[in-house]
Amino acid sequence: MVLGSSLPEGAFNIIFGRGSVVGLRFIEDPRNNAILFTSLVPTGRFD
Repeated sequence: MVLGSSLPEGAFNIIFGRGSVVGLRFIEDPRNNAILFTSLVPTGRFD
């Protein structure tokens, strides 16, 4: 679906791993303009 779209390279990325390992580093990176979660409600919570 994404490979056949007209999105520019780097506009769509999938990151695998535990949130405790990759999550904080990812959200603190100034190159990220937006983050979208597709999962259950608790996935997007940051308490």
